[in-house]
Amino acid sequence: MPPSPRTTVTAPATSANHPLLGIALMAGCMSFFPLMDAVSKLLQDRLHVAEVVFGRSLFYFLLLLPFLIWRHGFHWLTPARPWLQVVRGSLSAGSSILFTLTLAFLPLADTLAIFFIHPLLATALSPVVLGERVGPWRWSAVIVGFIGALVIIRPGIAEVSPATLMALGAGLCFALSQLTTRQLAHADPALTTMALTSLMAIAVTGGMLPFVWVTPTPWELFLISVAGFIGFAGYWMLTLAYDYAAASQLAPFTYVEIVGATILGYLMFGDFPAPITWAGISLIVGSGIVIAWRESRSR
Repeated sequence: MPPSPRTTVTAPATSANHPLLGIALMAGCMSFFPLMDAVSKLLQDRLHVAEVVFGRSLFYFLLLLPFLIWRHGFHWLTPARPWLQVVRGSLSAGSSILFTLTLAFLPLADTLAIFFIHPLLATALSPVVLGERVGPWRWSAVIVGFIGALVIIRPGIAEVSPATLMALGAGLCFALSQLTTRQLAHADPALTTMALTSLMAIAVTGGMLPFVWVTPTPWELFLISVAGFIGFAGYWMLTLAYDYAAASQLAPFTYVEIVGATILGYLMFGDFPAPITWAGISLIVGSGIVIAWRESRSR
């Protein structure tokens, strides 16, 4: 995850008149992101997670910067709600670090499946953070999704590992960052928020580098740049998808990421989710789709 492009666009579609194109773009970007995660998993064989996230975020920001200046000049340096941007950036950086660190210990698909509790957590926390009303449909979906997470984690049957807790922490941080994104939606442009989030990740991980630095090889630098490029390309595809299709039409296709992670996890690392894990994934995916559908109706 670069800091973190996936599922960060929450504004309604501007045109939403080419749903098939929007769906294709969403499926495409969600197929890209597991490759970025797989590259990050490979890099952690020798490099510290802080180096991986720092390099990936830096490359992502450098690619984004020309477009940012072209669209908004240097106004992005003076956001309307700077402290909220700092909070969002810190949460997103924490999510990226925890998620990437988890990849060193858990299979790709398992990590993503646990991470995808974030829409459930965002829904459950929205009454407290945003004062939103959550109806019985969405509360029911939250409960079913949490049951799915428990099926995957299986507390009491298997020991809950620190890696599992890190994946849960990544999902919680990302859920909170989504809630702050909603608060920023009408304050600053999306590109401004993404740029400042990248800078926050660079600052947080950059402060750790003197203590964990290992000089990357040319091949590792290339892989870091590939991860950054995938994050940049994926974000633009995600943004365009919401220009062509409604959020409710796109929501089911965010879970293509789990399919891609499963395929890459098997091909690159020999990992494949157990049948009971698939049962938990199905509950989480189904509940997430119900929540997206109900939110689109309420809006």
